[in-house]
Amino acid sequence: MAKNLRILLLNIDKLPDQPFMMNPTKFEKGEPYIQFLLNKLSSSTKEEFEAEIEGPNNSNFLKIDLPNINFGGERENLEIISEVDLLKLDPSFFDQEKEEAIKTLVSQLINIYDKVLKEHVEAEIKRRRNFWNYIDFLSIYRKIEIYCNIYKLRAKGETIKNQTHARIIEYSSEKIRPNDLSLTLKAAKRVERLVNLTNKNWNIVDMFPNLDVSFFRSTSVSVAAYESWLKIVETGEMISEDQGFEIYQEKKRKRIY
Repeated sequence: MAKNLRILLLNIDKLPDQPFMMNPTKFEKGEPYIQFLLNKLSSSTKEEFEAEIEGPNNSNFLKIDLPNINFGGERENLEIISEVDLLKLDPSFFDQEKEEAIKTLVSQLINIYDKVLKEHVEAEIKRRRNFWNYIDFLSIYRKIEIYCNIYKLRAKGETIKNQTHARIIEYSSEKIRPNDLSLTLKAAKRVERLVNLTNKNWNIVDMFPNLDVSFFRSTSVSVAAYESWLKIVETGEMISEDQGFEIYQEKKRKRIY
């Protein structure tokens, strides 16, 4: 981490004024994104880096809007006695004024603490809601499949899946790209299968704050490994990846995948 921050420090003037973040549909985890970002900064000028973010083919970064933050502004505007003036007071007023100043500062501390808690709550709500978003995505995808399956004549070699994917990519003006579509569908189906183990009790994903959709999107978790993992969740039984792959093949035949 320290080495990465050192590289960032050396290139920090190249960062644009417009806030941005990693595109979560392009990077599954933070570390690959950090390395990509640092490589870009090290090899680009400020103008080149800004041009890439603003470019029409940018799929690595997302521009975001952040509120203006005036650090220390609230503290500077507090109506409390200054430290110098406090020390000049008559001893008979000193203790009272000091306590009033501390109370006022604590009230501001509480306001900031409430904001911290609110941010945590909003982040947790977003994490949980994201699981629902993936299931909604899968539900609409399946509706599109149904419409693609309604036809009078079908071109030779054209499958429902190919037609569905082609329409989604075309009508989204390629905002949804083939790889992104595949990863999102894979994650959605994996989330669905986990939730289905509990008869759609969403507490199975809600209760663990470190469980998010990136786990289900990860390309490092093979279909066999996921089946093995799901088996542990379902039964507590550990199976080999070979057995997991057999389960995957059976599910595939039943069109669960």
